[in-house]
Amino acid sequence: MNDAAPLAKPAPSDPRVEWLDAARGVGIMLVVIGHALGGLIDSALGNDFWLGRALFFCIYTFHMPLFMMLSGLLVSARLDRSRKRFRDRLWTGIAWPYFLWSAVQLTVILATGSLVNQPLGDYFATLATLPWHTVSQFWFLYVLFLLHVLSMVALKPLGREGFLLLCLALKPLALILPMPEVLRLAANHALFYGIGVWLTPDGLKSLAVDRSRWFHLGLLGVATGLVGLALSAADTFDVTRQMVSAKAAAIAYLAWRYEALPAAIAGAVSMVALASMPTARLGSVLALLGRRSMAIFVLHIMAIAGVRIVLIKFFHVDQPWPIFAIACLAGLALPLLADAVIRQLRIERWLGLA
Repeated sequence: MNDAAPLAKPAPSDPRVEWLDAARGVGIMLVVIGHALGGLIDSALGNDFWLGRALFFCIYTFHMPLFMMLSGLLVSARLDRSRKRFRDRLWTGIAWPYFLWSAVQLTVILATGSLVNQPLGDYFATLATLPWHTVSQFWFLYVLFLLHVLSMVALKPLGREGFLLLCLALKPLALILPMPEVLRLAANHALFYGIGVWLTPDGLKSLAVDRSRWFHLGLLGVATGLVGLALSAADTFDVTRQMVSAKAAAIAYLAWRYEALPAAIAGAVSMVALASMPTARLGSVLALLGRRSMAIFVLHIMAIAGVRIVLIKFFHVDQPWPIFAIACLAGLALPLLADAVIRQLRIERWLGLA
């Protein structure tokens, strides 16, 4: 992903922001962890995986809000600098990777047949519907494209505060209006994107980065408590009963309910604070993950699913937690290795990873 997208490094004209890279690094780690859990939840080992389901619910309350907030931070400055460049990069940095890597992943799913959790039906029909029907994790790129287009249209006339209010008004629409799934996802996540646009990097830095270690720890504690309350409140809203047998996608939607909104905002901000706390060595690792997060994003599902299939089908591992640990490691390491090869061949731009 490129400068128009939140998972990628800033454009050459943007200054290198180490804490922002590290925040992306924390975020992409949570994405990998969440999808490793989700794959197990949807597998044959998911029936007695309650702790994994609860952890999945907790992560999903805030990790996509975190990415949406990060994706909005630089939008105002980039539009002020060059609307044409911003518009052009929507196609090369979001639309192109969306279609390319959706097709690659669908082809891999087709090749693996019944080994995957959700075998592919009609391959060519699914490819043909990509312009309006997303597959797997790639809904994020589609939603990001829509929100960036919205910012191009509405940010200048409304200002940052007005744009935030517009994004806030979109969230109830996801509950009360019938709409295509990708539009529902965009309406559901627009608030966090709007928060990022409103804050800007300086605002978020002042709020969560330029603070004492004790403030960071306190904020993390508050966020942890709110996420715990969101999970506890699940009993009140009968969510817990649904989570016992729900698929991963259904649990994600449960985590995006209004009851979890305070946990989503506090969790997203606390992850930024957490990313600014590590030692120099750990911080550099997180920043590297952030700079390579597009490659991890488009490749990690295939890595995770491949490891899970090999361990369950061929090595007959029947305990979910060892599979989870190995899948998380593979979901980070294998995409990083692939990215290194791609960059050595200098084809990253052709593959939408520049």
